[in-house]
Amino acid sequence: MYSRRAIVLAVLIGLAFIASTTHPWIHGGRLLANKYADEFSTDFGYGGSFKAVDNSFHKQFGAAGVRSVRVEAQPGDITVTRADGDRISINGERIAYGPSNQIAEERLRYVCLDAVQDGDVVRVVGSLWQPEPSSPNPAGPNGGFTNIVLRVPPGVAVYLQTPAGKVALDGLTGTVEAHVDMGSIEARSITGDLILRTSAGRISVTNAAIKEELSLTTSMGDIEFEGSLGARNHVEVSAGRVQMTVPRSTCVRLDAATNAGQVNTNMSVTERKSEAMKSSAVGILGEGQPTGDLRIRVSMGEINISGK
Repeated sequence: MYSRRAIVLAVLIGLAFIASTTHPWIHGGRLLANKYADEFSTDFGYGGSFKAVDNSFHKQFGAAGVRSVRVEAQPGDITVTRADGDRISINGERIAYGPSNQIAEERLRYVCLDAVQDGDVVRVVGSLWQPEPSSPNPAGPNGGFTNIVLRVPPGVAVYLQTPAGKVALDGLTGTVEAHVDMGSIEARSITGDLILRTSAGRISVTNAAIKEELSLTTSMGDIEFEGSLGARNHVEVSAGRVQMTVPRSTCVRLDAATNAGQVNTNMSVTERKSEAMKSSAVGILGEGQPTGDLRIRVSMGEINISGK
């Protein structure tokens, strides 16, 4: 059986080929990308309709001497918010499905979640335990799920990685990096460097204050950014729309191009080009002395840059 990711990539390649000759497929590609952006969460129901849940996981660590929190999880939702005090707290939920309550409960025993401090790093790991390397995974062919809620004090960097799910980030300061194979990422009120990547899903960033680096990448899905840019800014989409909303006072060196769509902006820019389905805008965006670079690449979809 083909994996969900393989199907997504195959559809993406087909849409990109069709889009090279047919303009209306840009809109169709965006609709498909948005569908996938909202599809991935922990409630897949794979492996049966009966669900076993354990939400008893809770750990805390003092933030003194801790530089970062790193999460490597099973499919599931991850929420990270700013802590009011100086403690790092982790709450977790383990989930397994089965064709009966008994089998779901048996599978849940093999869905593991733990958090440990390793020097200046707090590591949160969701995994599937397997008794023998050669034996089938007891959690079933589709594994288990973990939902994780983190509260992190200001200044602690956050690094997240999960195969599928929804990631929500709110009020964090310092470097934030999240990688999701399939699922959406939403970031609000982030101050610092921001690196977000997903293979199939929407990325939404609001009220951001980027210090040095901004990197937003998705294969299928829209990217929306609202906030101030840093010195190095890179945005890339294969099939989807890019919407950048920045302060009217922004001045950066712009290099934006789409192979199937238009580049639109209500701010001044040195040079714009449109030929056949391709469109680009290159030069100085805004007025004054550039404070950084903004590079945008879209294979199929529009690029919109707005000053507010």
